Amino acid sequence: HDGNELIEYPTANIGIAVGMDDGLVVPVLIAAERLNLQQTGAETRRLAETARKGKIEGMGQGLLTITNLGMFGVERFLAIINPPEAAILAAGAVHEDVTVSDGAMKVGQVMTLMLSCDHRVIDGLAAAKFLGRLKELLENPQLLV
Repeated sequence: HDGNELIEYPTANIGIAVGMDDGLVVPVLIAAERLNLQQTGAETRRLAETARKGKIEGMGQGLLTITNLGMFGVERFLAIINPPEAAILAAGAVHEDVTVSDGAMKVGQVMTLMLSCDHRVIDGLAAAKFLGRLKELLENPQLLV
């Protein structure tokens, strides 16, 4: 969205928030849809390492940013969209909590994901379906192979 019209991009360009000593930078994984899970992980690590050395790739080309404060023990937080992007996904720390499965309580690993969207660009129902699918994939990683 450029203020006047909706722009449709041919690729999924995903920003990866990287903490630096003097702030935050967001290198962008261009055309993420072309990568498998292993390639995505390797490319994300490479982008972060390159950013920490001072080279920010794809700056300003992201459509959605993924940000994670879990390494600081933050379990949940609300992230603000980086204009002109359409959304940001905030990931909190994985931690133990009581869960209920088939009516029985047990201790399990949980993580909070919060998605902030520009509703001029992304329909809330589509965003909810995206989060539902992401939850399904995280809880059943065998579906990713």
